[in-house]
Amino acid sequence: MWTIGVITYVLSTGRPPFYGRDNKEILRKILRAKVIWPKRSKLSNVAKDFVLSLVKRDTKERFSAKQALQHKWLTGGAGTEDLGMQLIQSLANYHEASKLKKVLVRMLANDMSKDDHNMLQDQFNKIDLDKDGQINISDLTRYLQEQGESKKDARMRASQIIEQVDQNKDGNIDIQEFKNAKLARKIGADDRLIRKQFQRIDEDNNGFITHEELSKLFNWTLTEDLIKNTIKEIDENDDGKISYQEFVTAMKHGAFETRKHITKEMTKRIRKELEEEGNLESKDEEGAK
Repeated sequence: MWTIGVITYVLSTGRPPFYGRDNKEILRKILRAKVIWPKRSKLSNVAKDFVLSLVKRDTKERFSAKQALQHKWLTGGAGTEDLGMQLIQSLANYHEASKLKKVLVRMLANDMSKDDHNMLQDQFNKIDLDKDGQINISDLTRYLQEQGESKKDARMRASQIIEQVDQNKDGNIDIQEFKNAKLARKIGADDRLIRKQFQRIDEDNNGFITHEELSKLFNWTLTEDLIKNTIKEIDENDDGKISYQEFVTAMKHGAFETRKHITKEMTKRIRKELEEEGNLESKDEEGAK
């Protein structure tokens, strides 16, 4: 599979991905597995992702033949990637993200290439219909209507999305808020990326993220209480550490504490509705008498 990735790179760019003055230098670059794209390359991010997934140094992370055949670049899904309702759905999850996930989002943002940032800017511009650098409720409502929703439903959903993604509570979504929401979705939707981020923190490879490992991730700059709260937010069985499954759940579905809060709110609302319904039935019975 690695060879197929190299051949694809050569056919797409006209040059090898690992170039050096001699075999020793080429081997050193292969072992580092760092692929540099030509500055004038017009390859899409989907095409680049396909190649990079094949030339990974770690064979466990490298694509299998089956995964490669299912990639969007080969199946024809690249042309509609992140458009329409998929684009909107990817904005609706950031408000539930745990503190740890938000940190990983910022780390991913720092690792992004200029092309990646440009791609997100283009997606932002598709919704920012009045081109003022902010996505407001009017922009989002009109965009949702173009995707087939009624005006009433579009406005209601637009309001909910802005409330969830708008971190500074100014009633709009700016480009940074948009990027954060998109990257949060990317983490949650990519199992390989989730495992990679977990292994990045779990330095002793014992299957748990401990207080010390989390402190090290933050360069020992956070207080003891803040580290404990960050763990508690994800730690479902309350054992003081984060298992891989707890980490996966938090990356995919948000913080445990947030989900618990939402469940309580939902239960409270349903109970209130049932009580109101019960009161109406009692009044009807009294009226019948």
